Amino acid sequence: MELGEYYEEYRRTLAAEFEGAFPKDIASCIVAGYYAGLSIEQLHTFMAKRAEISSVSVALVNENTSVSDIEKIVRARETGRVYPAEILRHAFEPDEVKENLRAEVFNDKNA
Repeated sequence: MELGEYYEEYRRTLAAEFEGAFPKDIASCIVAGYYAGLSIEQLHTFMAKRAEISSVSVALVNENTSVSDIEKIVRARETGRVYPAEILRHAFEPDEVKENLRAEVFNDKNA
């Protein structure tokens, strides 16, 4: 399978209708998956795990995501927390979350 076919096959397997090019960060992951030899199923697993981390880490003050932060996110998910706000409330202090999101995340508590 060529890269273009792999890219389109991934698109076809998504549950949502999607047309046009993928955002840069997603497209680069698709290409990396292709060159790493991942099956489409493995790429789906990879993308889901990536989203589990990035959906939370994007709200953190730090520009970069440390191993410690990743471990906090993973532990919170392992305890049954799903939504980014509940993970942030459980695993992080208000001062670790971007100021413009604190009140919403912490429901005006300690924000």
